[in-house]
Amino acid sequence: MTNTKSNSIISYILQLLIITLIISLSLNCDEDDNNGYTGPWVEVPTPGGCGHLNACYFNSSDDGWACGSRGDSPYPVLIHWNGVEWEEYPYGGWFDGEEFYLIEIFDISFSSPDDGWCVGWLGVEMGGEFFGFILRYDGKKWYLFRSHFGWSVKNVYCISEDDVWFVVCEKNSGYFLYHWDGEELDNEFSCSAICDLAFSSSTEGLAVGWYYSVYHWDGMKWEQIWKDTSRPEPHNAVSYYEPDKAWIVGDERRGKWINGEYTYWYEWDYFYNDVHFSAYDNGWMLGYYPIDEHQGVPCTWYWDGSSWTAIYGPEDMRGRSIFVIDKEDVWIVGKNKEGPVCSSWHYEK
Repeated sequence: MTNTKSNSIISYILQLLIITLIISLSLNCDEDDNNGYTGPWVEVPTPGGCGHLNACYFNSSDDGWACGSRGDSPYPVLIHWNGVEWEEYPYGGWFDGEEFYLIEIFDISFSSPDDGWCVGWLGVEMGGEFFGFILRYDGKKWYLFRSHFGWSVKNVYCISEDDVWFVVCEKNSGYFLYHWDGEELDNEFSCSAICDLAFSSSTEGLAVGWYYSVYHWDGMKWEQIWKDTSRPEPHNAVSYYEPDKAWIVGDERRGKWINGEYTYWYEWDYFYNDVHFSAYDNGWMLGYYPIDEHQGVPCTWYWDGSSWTAIYGPEDMRGRSIFVIDKEDVWIVGKNKEGPVCSSWHYEK
């Protein structure tokens, strides 16, 4: 019994060493090209300076937006891709008159090029008062749509201009799903901490979050369909690839939602930060292979309709969000490890 157990441990250690060696060799490229990386992910210069980008959304290959937070200024980062370069959208004076130490935009979504939403949080004083906000875009400018003390607005998803969902964390009350119907912004559902939302229509949606929780929207009500109270790790992201089918990804875990059924399995070697599909046979995941508690090897995965293929990223890439426009037009935003500075990467096959 002892020898069998010892052999299993030795075998497991050898497997880890082999995986680490393979990753090391895959990253040992021409030192004159992008710090040794010669893969398809190419860093694109990004304004915003010190800080990080949290999310991005593209209406087309020449119309995209990304948002985040600065590390050297209290103002948020909001930038626009015009097909050639990123341009910084200037601070709109939305909170003039307030004393604040930080404004961060967490998420962004559009129903059309002329109707966009982004959400975030403003800290009035360190460790003290704060309020959440919703900005809206009318095709020409961003303006303050709503703000509320004691809120932090974490996520937004647009189905149409009068069908928009928000994840709101209310101080001392927890997380709630709010809905905008074109006239009213209403509290619809109390839930666990949510990390992401996705919808394929007004009657089919999913919300995922901590404790691997999964909530389903059927057009009339939200229902919790999964929660693992023994594991506090999160589902980080969800994306539909068919009207009734979606992939759900998280820390050490991938799941699949198919027509009312949720199945999952653990992937102990990887952590998944985000997932996005443009079609049933064109999807990407973003994550990393952990080396230790503080660092990991960046990795992406491509879905061709039948299987996932791993494609490693630059060593200094710390991606937070991935967006698929079409098969050969994919973006990642986050920060550069060496900065850290706001950064973006484009897939160039």
